[in-house]
Amino acid sequence: MKKEYWLMIGSIIFSLITGLGLIRWLAPELFGMPTDAKIVKLSKELPAFFDTIFRSQAEKDSNDFLINDPITLVRARPLAEDNVMFGPHDVLGFRNYFVPNVAPIVTIGDSQTYGNNVSIDFNWPNLMLSKLNLPTTAVYSMATGGWGAVQYLNMFAISGRFKPRVIIIAYYTGNDSLESFKAAYSIDKWSFLRPDKKLSLADMPQVAFPAPETEWWTVKFNDGYSMVFTPRLRYYSNDPVSPSAEAGYLIMKEAAHIMDETVKGGNARLIFTIIPTKEMVYSKRIKMDGINYSKDYSNLISAEMNHIVDMKNYFSKLQNSRYIDVIEPLQQAAMVDSTLYPEDKDGHPLQGGYSIIGETLAKALSDLSKPASGIVAVIGGNKTYQLYLINQEGVWKVPSESMLEKNGWNQDFAPPQVTASELALYPQQGMLLEVNPKRFGPSILEHH
Repeated sequence: MKKEYWLMIGSIIFSLITGLGLIRWLAPELFGMPTDAKIVKLSKELPAFFDTIFRSQAEKDSNDFLINDPITLVRARPLAEDNVMFGPHDVLGFRNYFVPNVAPIVTIGDSQTYGNNVSIDFNWPNLMLSKLNLPTTAVYSMATGGWGAVQYLNMFAISGRFKPRVIIIAYYTGNDSLESFKAAYSIDKWSFLRPDKKLSLADMPQVAFPAPETEWWTVKFNDGYSMVFTPRLRYYSNDPVSPSAEAGYLIMKEAAHIMDETVKGGNARLIFTIIPTKEMVYSKRIKMDGINYSKDYSNLISAEMNHIVDMKNYFSKLQNSRYIDVIEPLQQAAMVDSTLYPEDKDGHPLQGGYSIIGETLAKALSDLSKPASGIVAVIGGNKTYQLYLINQEGVWKVPSESMLEKNGWNQDFAPPQVTASELALYPQQGMLLEVNPKRFGPSILEHH
C-alpha cells in the first residue's frame, strides 16, 4: 500500500509538471512570457486563401498587438483599428489605410518607422510625403515594432510586388543588432545570415524591457525641460564586446549588401538611413548645456557612434544604393527643441522628431519626377493599354477615346507610355465621365 501511495503521488506530480509545461508553451501569456519569446514553427500544410488573408476570428479579436510568425518571429495584428497612437492596420498587418496594387515609395523599418507615439498621418513616411506634396496613397509602409535587418530583408523581397520606384530601409541603432541576431539565430530560413556558426540564442544578453527605473538617467536642460534616458538598455545593442551585438551588426551589413545587389540594373532606387537613439539625438545638446555624462550614457554614445560611423562607411561602398543621413538634422534640431521626443523613458520620437526625419528624406526624393499633364497610356498584359488624363486635380481614367474627343482632344494624339507606379504619384480621381473642355481639354497643358 505504501508503494502504491508513492506511485500515485509521483504520477500526480508528473502530470502537473507536464500540464504546466504544455500550458507554458501553448499559452505563455498566462505565465507572463512576452509574445516575442515564443518561436513558432512553419507548417507545411497549405491553408485556404481567404482564411490566410483574413485570419481567424480569434486573432482578429485579440488584444495582442504582436502575433507570432514562423518567418518574421512577430508581426502586427491585421485589421487593427485606429486608436490614434497605434493603427490602423491593413489586412497584412501594416500601418496603412489600404493595400495598393502599386506603391511608388515603400518604407521598411521597425517601430521608429511605424510611428509609435503619433497618429498614422504624422509618422515620418507620411510627413515625408506631405513635404513632397504627394498623396498618402503614394507610400506603402512595411514596418513593425520588434523587427530588425532580417525582417527588413524579407519585406524588401516582398516589396517588389508593389513595383516601387523608391525603397527606403530605416535601420535603428537602439536595438536592430540584437533583433537581427535573434531572428537569424532563431529561424533556419535565415541561417545563411549567421556570421558565426558557433553562436546561439544563449549568447544574447538578458535585457530588462522596458528599462527599470533604476536604469533611468534624468537630465534637466538649461531651458527647464527634463528628459529621461535609458542608456544602459540601448548599450546592450551597441556593446563592442558583446558577441551577439557585433554579430547583429554584421547581419545588418549583409542584409544591406543583398538588397543592394538585388536592385542592380532594376528600376527601383534603394535608400538606406539610420535612425539613432534618443540618447544620441540629444548628445550634442547635453554637451552644449554643460551636463556631465553619466557613465552608462558615455559608454553608449561612444559605442553607438562607432557603429554609426562603421555603418555609414559600409553604405558608402555599396554600388547601387544611397545613404541619407538623418542623424545630423535630428541633432541640430535638438539643440533648440526639447520636444522632439517624450520627456519620459520612451525612445520613440514625437511629431517634431518624425517631421525632421521625413523632411530630410523628402529632400533626397525631390528629383522624383511625375508624368507631365495630358494624356498618357499604361501598357498592361497582352500589350493592351489604358488611357489616363492628368490635369491639375490628379489622374482620371479614360473610358473611351470618344470621351477625349468630346473634351477637345485630336484623334491623332500619341500618348507617352508611363507605369502605374508613376501615376500613383498623383491623386486618383476616378473615371472621366464629364464633358468639360476647360477642365479636361488640351488647354490643361497650358496651365499646368
